Amino acid sequence: MNTKKIRYGIGILLIGITVWFLSTQPEVLTSLQQIAWYDLVGLILLSMLIILILGVQFKYLILIFGLNLPFREWLGLTAVNTMCNYYLPVRGGLIVRGAYLKRQYNFPFSRYTSLVIVSQLLMLGVAAILGIIFLVGSLDIFAENTLPLLGLYVSVIIITLSTYKIMPSLARQSARFNKLRPFLQQFMEGLKSWQQHRFASVYFSLLMAILIFLWGLRLYICFMAVGESVSFGQIMIIQTILSFSLIISITPGNLGIKEGITAFSANLLGISPTAALLASLVERAVVILVVFGMGLIFSHILMRELKS
Repeated sequence: MNTKKIRYGIGILLIGITVWFLSTQPEVLTSLQQIAWYDLVGLILLSMLIILILGVQFKYLILIFGLNLPFREWLGLTAVNTMCNYYLPVRGGLIVRGAYLKRQYNFPFSRYTSLVIVSQLLMLGVAAILGIIFLVGSLDIFAENTLPLLGLYVSVIIITLSTYKIMPSLARQSARFNKLRPFLQQFMEGLKSWQQHRFASVYFSLLMAILIFLWGLRLYICFMAVGESVSFGQIMIIQTILSFSLIISITPGNLGIKEGITAFSANLLGISPTAALLASLVERAVVILVVFGMGLIFSHILMRELKS
Protein backbone atom coordinates (compact mmCIF):
# COMPACT_ATOMS: atom_id res chain seq x y z
CA MET A 1 0.00 0.00 0.00
CA ASN A 2 1.16 3.54 -0.81
CA THR A 3 3.00 5.09 2.17
CA LYS A 4 1.25 8.42 1.62
CA LYS A 5 -2.16 6.73 1.81
CA ILE A 6 -1.14 4.96 5.02
CA ARG A 7 -0.13 8.25 6.65
CA TYR A 8 -3.36 9.98 5.63
CA GLY A 9 -5.26 6.91 6.78
CA ILE A 10 -3.67 7.21 10.21
CA GLY A 11 -4.63 10.87 10.32
CA ILE A 12 -8.26 10.08 9.40
CA LEU A 13 -8.35 7.31 12.02
CA LEU A 14 -7.05 9.66 14.71
CA ILE A 15 -9.58 12.32 13.71
CA GLY A 16 -12.32 9.70 13.97
CA ILE A 17 -11.17 8.70 17.45
CA THR A 18 -11.13 12.35 18.53
CA VAL A 19 -14.65 12.94 17.16
CA TRP A 20 -15.92 9.78 18.87
CA PHE A 21 -14.38 10.88 22.18
CA LEU A 22 -16.00 14.31 21.95
CA SER A 23 -19.36 12.74 21.09
CA THR A 24 -19.22 10.85 24.39
CA GLN A 25 -18.42 14.08 26.26
CA PRO A 26 -21.17 16.57 25.35
CA GLU A 27 -20.09 18.94 28.13
CA VAL A 28 -16.76 19.32 26.30
CA LEU A 29 -18.46 20.59 23.15
CA THR A 30 -20.55 22.97 25.26
CA SER A 31 -17.38 24.33 26.90
CA LEU A 32 -16.02 25.36 23.50
CA GLN A 33 -18.65 28.08 23.40
CA GLN A 34 -17.50 29.49 26.73
CA ILE A 35 -14.13 30.81 25.56
CA ALA A 36 -14.02 34.52 26.31
CA TRP A 37 -13.32 36.88 23.43
CA TYR A 38 -10.29 38.39 25.19
CA ASP A 39 -8.77 34.92 25.59
CA LEU A 40 -9.24 34.40 21.86
CA VAL A 41 -7.62 37.75 21.00
CA GLY A 42 -4.69 37.02 23.31
CA LEU A 43 -4.18 33.58 21.79
CA ILE A 44 -4.26 35.01 18.26
CA LEU A 45 -1.66 37.69 19.08
CA LEU A 46 0.55 35.14 20.84
CA SER A 47 0.33 32.80 17.85
CA MET A 48 1.40 35.61 15.53
CA LEU A 49 4.36 36.35 17.80
CA ILE A 50 5.34 32.68 17.69
CA ILE A 51 5.37 32.69 13.88
CA LEU A 52 7.49 35.86 13.95
CA ILE A 53 10.08 34.21 16.23
CA LEU A 54 10.03 31.06 14.09
CA GLY A 55 10.80 33.34 11.16
CA VAL A 56 13.72 34.97 12.98
CA GLN A 57 15.05 31.52 13.82
CA PHE A 58 14.82 30.51 10.15
CA LYS A 59 16.52 33.76 9.08
CA TYR A 60 19.57 33.05 11.26
CA LEU A 61 19.55 29.38 10.33
CA ILE A 62 19.84 30.09 6.63
CA LEU A 63 22.30 32.94 7.26
CA ILE A 64 24.85 30.25 8.21
CA PHE A 65 25.27 29.63 4.47
CA GLY A 66 25.48 33.34 3.69
CA LEU A 67 21.91 33.71 2.41
CA ASN A 68 20.45 36.92 3.87
CA LEU A 69 16.72 36.85 3.19
CA PRO A 70 14.55 40.01 3.31
CA PHE A 71 11.74 40.31 5.86
CA ARG A 72 8.92 39.33 3.49
CA GLU A 73 10.73 36.10 2.60
CA TRP A 74 11.96 34.83 5.97
CA LEU A 75 8.61 35.59 7.60
CA GLY A 76 6.59 34.61 4.54
CA LEU A 77 8.35 31.28 4.05
CA THR A 78 7.84 30.49 7.73
CA ALA A 79 4.11 31.21 7.52
CA VAL A 80 3.73 29.19 4.31
CA ASN A 81 5.86 26.37 5.71
CA THR A 82 3.64 26.16 8.80
CA MET A 83 0.47 26.24 6.70
CA CYS A 84 1.72 23.49 4.39
CA ASN A 85 2.47 21.32 7.40
CA TYR A 86 -1.32 21.11 7.81
CA TYR A 87 -1.71 19.97 4.20
CA LEU A 88 1.17 17.52 4.08
CA PRO A 89 2.46 14.87 6.52
CA VAL A 90 6.03 14.50 7.77
CA ARG A 91 6.67 18.27 7.99
CA GLY A 92 5.90 18.66 4.28
CA GLY A 93 6.19 22.42 4.61
CA LEU A 94 9.97 22.04 4.86
CA ILE A 95 10.00 20.67 1.33
CA VAL A 96 7.99 23.65 0.08
CA ARG A 97 10.38 26.08 1.76
CA GLY A 98 13.41 24.25 0.38
CA ALA A 99 11.91 24.25 -3.12
CA TYR A 100 11.41 28.02 -2.96
CA LEU A 101 15.02 28.60 -1.93
CA LYS A 102 16.17 26.35 -4.76
CA ARG A 103 14.03 28.14 -7.34
CA GLN A 104 14.63 31.70 -6.19
CA TYR A 105 18.28 31.54 -5.07
CA ASN A 106 19.54 28.27 -6.56
CA PHE A 107 20.21 27.23 -2.96
CA PRO A 108 21.00 23.48 -2.92
CA PHE A 109 18.23 21.49 -1.25
CA SER A 110 20.82 19.16 0.30
CA ARG A 111 22.46 22.07 2.14
CA TYR A 112 19.08 23.19 3.43
CA THR A 113 18.18 19.71 4.71
CA SER A 114 21.61 19.37 6.33
CA LEU A 115 20.88 22.44 8.45
CA VAL A 116 17.42 21.16 9.34
CA ILE A 117 18.69 17.73 10.45
CA VAL A 118 21.18 19.19 12.92
CA SER A 119 18.73 21.83 14.14
CA GLN A 120 16.18 19.12 14.96
CA LEU A 121 18.71 17.45 17.26
CA LEU A 122 19.39 20.78 18.95
CA MET A 123 15.66 21.20 19.51
CA LEU A 124 15.48 17.80 21.20
CA GLY A 125 18.30 18.72 23.55
CA VAL A 126 16.84 22.12 24.45
CA ALA A 127 13.39 20.63 25.08
CA ALA A 128 14.83 17.89 27.31
CA ILE A 129 16.89 20.35 29.38
CA LEU A 130 13.88 22.63 29.85
CA GLY A 131 11.78 19.61 30.76
CA ILE A 132 14.18 18.64 33.54
CA ILE A 133 14.28 22.23 34.84
CA PHE A 134 10.48 22.47 35.08
CA LEU A 135 10.19 18.92 36.40
CA VAL A 136 12.59 19.64 39.24
CA GLY A 137 11.05 23.05 39.94
CA SER A 138 7.39 22.02 39.79
CA LEU A 139 7.09 18.40 40.95
CA ASP A 140 8.60 15.82 43.26
CA ILE A 141 11.05 14.08 40.91
CA PHE A 142 11.00 10.98 43.09
CA ALA A 143 7.24 10.57 42.86
CA GLU A 144 6.00 7.47 41.08
CA ASN A 145 4.41 9.37 38.21
CA THR A 146 7.35 11.72 37.56
CA LEU A 147 10.26 9.28 37.52
CA PRO A 148 9.30 8.02 34.02
CA LEU A 149 9.34 11.63 32.79
CA LEU A 150 12.79 12.21 34.27
CA GLY A 151 13.94 9.01 32.59
CA LEU A 152 12.51 10.22 29.28
CA TYR A 153 14.32 13.56 29.44
CA VAL A 154 17.64 12.01 30.45
CA SER A 155 17.32 9.41 27.68
CA VAL A 156 16.69 12.11 25.07
CA ILE A 157 19.76 14.06 26.19
CA ILE A 158 21.92 10.91 26.08
CA ILE A 159 20.61 9.99 22.61
CA THR A 160 21.20 13.54 21.34
CA LEU A 161 24.77 13.70 22.62
CA SER A 162 25.50 10.16 21.43
CA THR A 163 24.25 11.03 17.95
CA TYR A 164 26.68 13.96 17.73
CA LYS A 165 29.50 11.63 18.78
CA ILE A 166 28.57 8.58 16.70
CA MET A 167 27.55 10.19 13.41
CA PRO A 168 31.06 11.47 12.45
CA SER A 169 32.43 7.96 13.01
CA LEU A 170 29.68 6.44 10.84
CA ALA A 171 30.28 9.07 8.16
CA ARG A 172 33.94 8.04 7.92
CA GLN A 173 32.76 4.50 7.23
CA SER A 174 29.91 5.52 4.94
CA ALA A 175 31.08 3.06 2.28
CA ARG A 176 29.77 0.29 4.53
CA PHE A 177 26.34 1.94 4.82
CA ASN A 178 25.22 2.58 1.25
CA LYS A 179 21.60 3.28 2.15
CA LEU A 180 22.58 5.69 4.90
CA ARG A 181 25.31 7.45 2.95
CA PRO A 182 23.20 10.41 1.70
CA PHE A 183 21.83 11.04 5.21
CA LEU A 184 25.29 10.77 6.79
CA GLN A 185 26.76 13.17 4.26
CA GLN A 186 23.97 15.69 4.85
CA PHE A 187 24.37 15.42 8.60
CA MET A 188 28.12 16.01 8.44
CA GLU A 189 27.71 18.94 6.06
CA GLY A 190 25.21 20.53 8.44
CA LEU A 191 27.39 19.81 11.47
CA LYS A 192 30.44 21.39 9.85
CA SER A 193 28.40 24.47 8.96
CA TRP A 194 27.24 24.84 12.57
CA GLN A 195 30.82 24.37 13.84
CA GLN A 196 32.12 27.09 11.53
CA HIS A 197 29.72 29.55 13.17
CA ARG A 198 30.43 29.15 16.87
CA PHE A 199 27.55 31.24 18.16
CA ALA A 200 24.93 29.92 15.71
CA SER A 201 23.99 27.01 17.94
CA VAL A 202 23.76 29.37 20.94
CA TYR A 203 21.41 31.77 19.13
CA PHE A 204 19.33 28.91 17.75
CA SER A 205 19.06 27.21 21.15
CA LEU A 206 18.08 30.47 22.84
CA LEU A 207 15.36 31.12 20.26
CA MET A 208 14.18 27.52 20.60
CA ALA A 209 13.92 27.91 24.38
CA ILE A 210 11.86 31.09 23.87
CA LEU A 211 9.60 29.27 21.40
CA ILE A 212 9.00 26.33 23.73
CA PHE A 213 8.20 28.82 26.52
CA LEU A 214 5.71 30.68 24.27
CA TRP A 215 4.14 27.42 23.06
CA GLY A 216 3.72 26.45 26.70
CA LEU A 217 2.24 29.85 27.55
CA ARG A 218 -0.28 29.49 24.73
CA LEU A 219 -1.30 26.04 25.94
CA TYR A 220 -1.53 27.36 29.51
CA ILE A 221 -3.90 30.14 28.41
CA CYS A 222 -6.02 27.51 26.63
CA PHE A 223 -6.28 25.50 29.85
CA MET A 224 -7.27 28.63 31.76
CA ALA A 225 -9.78 29.56 29.06
CA VAL A 226 -11.62 26.24 29.41
CA GLY A 227 -11.71 26.60 33.17
CA GLU A 228 -9.07 24.07 34.16
CA SER A 229 -6.82 25.19 37.01
CA VAL A 230 -3.24 24.05 36.35
CA SER A 231 0.24 25.27 37.18
CA PHE A 232 2.44 26.77 34.49
CA GLY A 233 5.19 24.29 35.36
CA GLN A 234 2.88 21.35 34.63
CA ILE A 235 1.99 22.80 31.23
CA MET A 236 5.65 23.39 30.39
CA ILE A 237 6.37 19.73 31.12
CA ILE A 238 3.58 18.75 28.71
CA GLN A 239 4.91 21.20 26.12
CA THR A 240 8.46 19.85 26.25
CA ILE A 241 7.09 16.35 25.61
CA LEU A 242 5.05 17.74 22.72
CA SER A 243 8.26 19.22 21.28
CA PHE A 244 9.65 15.70 20.92
CA SER A 245 6.70 14.75 18.71
CA LEU A 246 7.56 17.50 16.21
CA ILE A 247 10.57 15.45 15.08
CA ILE A 248 8.47 12.46 14.03
CA SER A 249 5.30 14.20 12.84
CA ILE A 250 3.66 11.66 10.51
CA THR A 251 0.22 13.22 10.12
CA PRO A 252 -0.62 16.64 8.64
CA GLY A 253 -0.20 19.22 11.37
CA ASN A 254 0.61 16.42 13.82
CA LEU A 255 -3.16 16.00 13.97
CA GLY A 256 -4.37 13.54 16.58
CA ILE A 257 -0.87 12.79 17.80
CA LYS A 258 -0.52 16.16 19.54
CA GLU A 259 -3.93 15.85 21.18
CA GLY A 260 -3.19 12.29 22.29
CA ILE A 261 0.17 13.21 23.82
CA THR A 262 -1.38 16.22 25.58
CA ALA A 263 -4.16 14.14 27.13
CA PHE A 264 -1.81 11.30 28.12
CA SER A 265 0.79 13.63 29.66
CA ALA A 266 -1.88 15.60 31.48
CA ASN A 267 -3.34 12.42 32.96
CA LEU A 268 0.15 11.43 34.13
CA LEU A 269 0.43 14.77 35.95
CA GLY A 270 -2.99 14.50 37.56
CA ILE A 271 -4.78 16.82 35.13
CA SER A 272 -8.14 15.88 33.62
CA PRO A 273 -7.49 14.34 30.16
CA THR A 274 -10.89 15.63 29.05
CA ALA A 275 -9.89 19.21 29.86
CA ALA A 276 -6.48 18.61 28.27
CA LEU A 277 -8.08 17.44 25.03
CA LEU A 278 -10.42 20.42 25.01
CA ALA A 279 -7.55 22.86 25.63
CA SER A 280 -5.54 21.20 22.86
CA LEU A 281 -8.45 21.49 20.44
CA VAL A 282 -8.92 25.17 21.31
CA GLU A 283 -5.22 25.75 20.69
CA ARG A 284 -5.37 23.96 17.34
CA ALA A 285 -8.39 26.02 16.26
CA VAL A 286 -6.58 29.28 17.06
CA VAL A 287 -3.36 28.15 15.38
CA ILE A 288 -5.21 27.10 12.21
CA LEU A 289 -6.96 30.49 12.10
CA VAL A 290 -3.65 32.39 12.34
CA VAL A 291 -1.54 30.03 10.24
CA PHE A 292 -3.96 29.85 7.33
CA GLY A 293 -4.60 33.59 7.43
CA MET A 294 -0.91 34.50 7.34
CA GLY A 295 -0.03 31.58 5.08
CA LEU A 296 -2.48 32.53 2.36
CA ILE A 297 -1.41 36.18 2.43
CA PHE A 298 2.29 35.38 2.19
CA SER A 299 1.68 32.67 -0.42
CA HIS A 300 0.37 35.39 -2.68
CA ILE A 301 3.31 37.68 -1.87
CA LEU A 302 5.94 34.98 -2.46
CA MET A 303 4.31 33.81 -5.69
CA ARG A 304 4.65 37.34 -6.99
CA GLU A 305 8.32 37.25 -5.99
CA LEU A 306 8.82 34.09 -8.05
CA LYS A 307 7.04 35.55 -11.06
CA SER A 308 9.22 38.65 -10.93
